[in-house]
Amino acid sequence: MAKTIYDEVAQIHFVPAIADPDAPELQEIEAGVDLSCFLRPGGDWSPMEGSTVDAAVLCSRFNATVPGTYGGQPFVAVFTNDDEFGGDVAWNALPRRTRGFFVTSFYQGSGTDGALDDGDIVNVWPGEVISRKRNSYARNELATFEVQFSVNPEPSEDVPIGGFVSS
Repeated sequence: MAKTIYDEVAQIHFVPAIADPDAPELQEIEAGVDLSCFLRPGGDWSPMEGSTVDAAVLCSRFNATVPGTYGGQPFVAVFTNDDEFGGDVAWNALPRRTRGFFVTSFYQGSGTDGALDDGDIVNVWPGEVISRKRNSYARNELATFEVQFSVNPEPSEDVPIGGFVSS
């Protein structure tokens, strides 16, 4: 049984424009900002919780349920602030009301040095930054901020870059 951790494997990019979220192009992703080295543990960058609907009936003691709606939770990520004045890459890329796409990959990219490449599998989250707030100061802790991102329309999950899967 294979096991993995996300460290040095998972990636998160913020991309301003993607023509087809079901088949994002590598050039579109590369036109965005790779925020992988700013991402901190925590947050919820795969928010697809589901609901159930009560389907119990009088003729049975079983409390049946059926699937209801899903999604609607914000995409949440915690990033580090940079220590270079004016060079705070993640903070500058994500001002409130910025529309775009978070492109996430939970696998090592097949390109040079693990970069994403055509055929790699990603998730594409369209939406808008609804909240960007610096986290509370704590002694001997990194300066961080949290971004909440509305998701609309429905994200494209497990799609190949360029529309085809690499071998």
